[in-house]
Amino acid sequence: MTTPDNNAGTAPTTPVDQSTIESAVRAEVERQSKYLDFAQTQIERDRAFYKHLYTVTGTFIGVLLAIAGIFSYSSISQMRADIKQSVDAELSLVHSQATAATENAKVTVQQELANVRTEVEKRIDTEFRSENIAQMVATAAKQRTESELESIIRSNVATQVQTGIRAQSADIQREVANQTKQEVQQLQPAISKIISDQLAKQVKDSVAPVEAQMKLYGDTISVERLSILAESGDRHSFDQLAGIGFSDNPDVSTDVKKLAQSTVRGVVKQYNNALRRMHYNFNSKLSNDEMLTVLKTSPNAQDRVAALDNLPQTDAALLPTVVKTIQNDPDLEVVTTAFMVFDNITKQSFYFPDFVGVTAWWTNNRATYETNSPSK
Repeated sequence: MTTPDNNAGTAPTTPVDQSTIESAVRAEVERQSKYLDFAQTQIERDRAFYKHLYTVTGTFIGVLLAIAGIFSYSSISQMRADIKQSVDAELSLVHSQATAATENAKVTVQQELANVRTEVEKRIDTEFRSENIAQMVATAAKQRTESELESIIRSNVATQVQTGIRAQSADIQREVANQTKQEVQQLQPAISKIISDQLAKQVKDSVAPVEAQMKLYGDTISVERLSILAESGDRHSFDQLAGIGFSDNPDVSTDVKKLAQSTVRGVVKQYNNALRRMHYNFNSKLSNDEMLTVLKTSPNAQDRVAALDNLPQTDAALLPTVVKTIQNDPDLEVVTTAFMVFDNITKQSFYFPDFVGVTAWWTNNRATYETNSPSK
C-alpha cells in the first residue's frame, strides 16, 4: 500500500518498525510528564513566594499602622477599621495574583499537552503511511489466515478420516482379527511355555508344604523305626540314629534330630547299666578256644555274650578279638559286654559308645598285645 508523495523534491521518509513507534510515543509521553512536573513545581514556588510576600507585607503594614495610630488615630475603633481595610486589600491583591499564576500554569500545561498529542498523532500517521506498517499488517494477516486455515484443515481431515473409518469398519475389523490370529499363532509356543512354567511353579509352590510335611512325617517314622530297632539291640540302627541326631545336615528338621538324640541317649543309658542282666553261662563247659570260636562265628547274640562273660577277664591275648567285636559286632548287647571285657583287661575306663576312644587307644598299644593273640 502506497500514498502520494506531498513533499516532492525532499528525501523520502525512512520506514521504521513498531519498536521505533513505541519509543517515539514513550519519549513524547515522558516529555509531557516533564512539562507537567515543571508546571506543578513552578506553581508551588509561586505559592511559597506569595506566602512570604504576604507575611512581609502584613508585618510592614502592621508597623505602619502602629506608627500611624500613634500620630493620627483618635480611637481604637478607627484604627481597627483602617487596618482591616488595608489587610483585605492586600489579601485580595495576593489572591488575584496567585489565581492568575495558577491559570497561566494550567494554560501552559494544556498547550504543551496539545502539542505533544499533535506530535504523536503526526508521527503515528506518518508511520501508518510507510511501507513498514504495510508489511506488518500483511504479516499479521498472513499469520491469522494460516492459523484459521490450519484449524479448518484439521477439522476437515478429521471428519474425512472418521467417515473413511466408518465406511471401512468391517474390512478393518476383519484385517485386525486376521493379524491378531496370526500373531497369536506365532506366539503359541512361547505362550504354551509360559503357561507350562506358571503351572509348574504353582504346583511346586502348592506341593512344597505337603512335601515338607511328608518328609518330616517320613523322617519321623524312620527315626521311630530305628529307635525301636536300636532299643532292641540293633547296632546298625543305633549308628544311623547317632548320625541323624548329632549331624549338621540342614535337611533334617530340629524335631527329628531331637527325637534321634533322645533315643540314642536312652539306649546308651540302658546298655551301660551293668546290673540290668544276669551273667550268661553255656549249658556245657567250653574251653577258651571254643568260646573264642563261638564269639567269632555264632549267629546267636546271646551265645556271643556268654562267651565274653566266661572268657578270662585278665588274658591280654584276647584283646585283638575283643576290639574287633567292639568295632564290628551287630548286636549292642555283645558290644557293651565287649567294652566291659576290654576295660577289665586293660584297666581302662571306656564306656559304650566311645568307639573312637577304644580305637585310638588300641592303635597306640596294639603291638604289645597282638604278639600273643590266639588268632595268630
